[in-house]
Amino acid sequence: MELTRGSARRQVVAALFLSLIAAPAAAQLTVSPSELQLTPGTAAGVAFSVSNEDRVPVQATLYLNDWDRDDAGVNRFDSLGSMTGSCRDRVEVFPMNVRVAPGTNQSVRVSLKPTDTLRTPCWTIIFVETAPRPSTGSVRISYVTRIGVKVYVVPTTSTLDAEILGFTAEKARPREGEAVDTTRLEFAVYVRNTGTAQIRATGQVEIRRPDNSLAATAPMNEAPILPGSQRRIPVAIPTLPAGRYVALAVVGFGGPDDLAAQVELTVP
Repeated sequence: MELTRGSARRQVVAALFLSLIAAPAAAQLTVSPSELQLTPGTAAGVAFSVSNEDRVPVQATLYLNDWDRDDAGVNRFDSLGSMTGSCRDRVEVFPMNVRVAPGTNQSVRVSLKPTDTLRTPCWTIIFVETAPRPSTGSVRISYVTRIGVKVYVVPTTSTLDAEILGFTAEKARPREGEAVDTTRLEFAVYVRNTGTAQIRATGQVEIRRPDNSLAATAPMNEAPILPGSQRRIPVAIPTLPAGRYVALAVVGFGGPDDLAAQVELTVP
């Protein structure tokens, strides 16, 4: 069985690195860095390296796709020009095909087209996809591997701004790659990016007793949020004695002021 490049593109994946069919244990390609930023109005481009950690030469094709995240932070991919925030044809990549010898790397240049004069943000992803290769196991199948490099176009006039849409204690939601007890409560902080540049929301939840003394603190994992998008950021509720509490969520995002919201919590 062989997966073509077209069928591979239709896969919706949650991580930047994936094997469409189980690959050998040995690593093949890696990229560094995995995120790049371009500024409209500047001629300078940026670059990333494709490294071959396998024992044989690897041939790969590069192409652009659209991407975004759902409110849980899971990556979603689609064809170029189909999603909100798409860079469409603004980004150039050279070369578009590479052959990387074992133990070496290939530099790839990324830039905005010289004619690009737009001052609007956009984002895209560059996929590095290997040519189909046969497996080494007893079942002979072909597989491809692709790795993604995210590219953000950030104008110099971009702004950092955000708001908390809601803060609740609600049933935990299942999360990809994590075992979550969905019968338990967790805090959920709903944050929307109202600026024109990606933000990285982070912070903590302070849990206070009725006399305002601090009962516990729960950390909030960093959550990147694209312009115009929102995230549900889960925060585990620590074990507390029975009683009534007030939880205060404090969220920083790189702007001049932190965001805050509170909710009452009753522990039976």
